[in-house]
Amino acid sequence: GLALGPPAQLPRDTGDLVGRDDVLSRVERWVVDGLGREPSPPVVALTGLPGVGKTAVAVRVAHRLRRHFPDGQLYAALGDETSEAQLHGVLTAFLRAVGMPEERLPTGFAELGALFRTWTADRRVLVVFDDVDPSTVGALLPGGSGSAALVTGRRAPSFAHGVPLSELTIAEGIELLTRLLGDRRVA
Repeated sequence: GLALGPPAQLPRDTGDLVGRDDVLSRVERWVVDGLGREPSPPVVALTGLPGVGKTAVAVRVAHRLRRHFPDGQLYAALGDETSEAQLHGVLTAFLRAVGMPEERLPTGFAELGALFRTWTADRRVLVVFDDVDPSTVGALLPGGSGSAALVTGRRAPSFAHGVPLSELTIAEGIELLTRLLGDRRVA
């Protein structure tokens, strides 16, 4: 079979991110400092209202963190109403992405989660969960302290380091519009 190497599933970084430099630095530092500290992986949750830029910040910081996670970066967009079937699908997709043969994948959700935690236990993997229900994401986390997770949603899971994102200031909004539309049109 074709060996592709570690999965690199992060969406493309948009480039249009304004006024988030201190949040990016704080999240990056918090993840890096948390690696290997606790028995479980560091989890950072970016929270806020729809449209505030949670996904853009998560994707940007995930790209900045890539070098710390040589065993792969996994990504799943879930949506607020997450069913067990969706979670089952996410774990199945993750295990396929890391090269687990189809015939070795268990059918039960708990067994899939255990297999994913086992596979990640001694590896360095970054997992990004976009738009997730905080009560369901715990079942999808990697095992071991060398991996980490970034989560976006309206609320942070209890086990996560929550980072609330506020709306852009007027000056930041004008800067973003200028980047998207150009000086002349915004003027």
